[in-house]
Amino acid sequence: YRFASNYHISWWVPAEYPELIPHSFVALSAAMGIKQKGVEADTVATVILELHRRNDWLLVFDNANSPQEIAPYLPASGSGGHIIVTSRNPNWSSLAQSLEVGLFERRESINFLRERNRDISRVTANTLASQLGDLALALEQATAYIEQTGMPARAYCQLFARSHENLLDRGLPELYGRTVGVTFRLAYQRIASQSLAAAQLLQICAFLDPDNISLEMLSRFYELLPPELGRCAQDPLLYNDAIGVLMKYSMIDRIADTVRIHRLVQLAVAASLSPADKVERLRAVLLMIDASIAHPYVHLGYSTGSEAFALAVVAQADGIPELVEPMAELLYTVGRNYEAMAAEVELSIPILEQALDLFVKIYGEGHPKVAAVLMNLGLA
Repeated sequence: YRFASNYHISWWVPAEYPELIPHSFVALSAAMGIKQKGVEADTVATVILELHRRNDWLLVFDNANSPQEIAPYLPASGSGGHIIVTSRNPNWSSLAQSLEVGLFERRESINFLRERNRDISRVTANTLASQLGDLALALEQATAYIEQTGMPARAYCQLFARSHENLLDRGLPELYGRTVGVTFRLAYQRIASQSLAAAQLLQICAFLDPDNISLEMLSRFYELLPPELGRCAQDPLLYNDAIGVLMKYSMIDRIADTVRIHRLVQLAVAASLSPADKVERLRAVLLMIDASIAHPYVHLGYSTGSEAFALAVVAQADGIPELVEPMAELLYTVGRNYEAMAAEVELSIPILEQALDLFVKIYGEGHPKVAAVLMNLGLA
């Protein structure tokens, strides 16, 4: 915007589908007053040559997949114009200097929301920014939906808490042709077409702590993972290949042996699972966390292995009949761990009582599991 006057030609090239890039250059030829050739490739070559001769142009390759796909359409090195490439793929060092566009700072999110809608209070804007994880596209989509429907922002926050899956597909931003839900689903579909293990890893991550997922924990409990992912988790090369696919589409960030995933990606992936797959992925997560915290003071302290997060996973599984048994086992483990921590004994009682109720429903009152929980309650 600030440098618009520097360019005589500013051209947007949708680059997600490389086979369509030549069409954008043919359209550009008309804008530049270049006579089209009989063969599309010849017209494209003429446009690229003319751009090389000029220095008053800006090309934006939007949502490109890789350097290899757009390289044939770049004017020769030394051309006087400028090129911007937007991409979910972070691997561009072979072609250009990369600049990561991250999440908004919370103050930026609040200011953005209040600039778009003066009726949004600072408190409500903060709540909405927190729900949307400070993701710029999600904030734009939310304000678009609020404007389109006249819904008060506070009511949107309440509705999002109850029906986020549906709201991720509503409120199409004017300057971006896709909603958050569609954007993440398309990326997920591409990942699944390239690597089943990567897709299964993303599915598991959808139910773990978004800010600190231990890759070591996942590989340690490989036998609990979906078959293809479990096989890859035993081989460092295959495991890193699967992780690399998710990073290529910016679905996760990796820091050493941990990964982070945006909570809206989690919501979109979880919503895309069939009921059967959701049950199995949640079962795997319940069993892994139970195993990782089975010994208080001994487990490695991962956020994904903490007692507090274990209770959050139980809440996700609540109401799914097939998961009652692993839920009860995890609650029992959490209750025993809190009981073993002198400062947390009071917290253990309602958790152990919840485990007791589930064990009674599963096994009946005379089962050893029920007796064991009663003993722990007596100690608490």
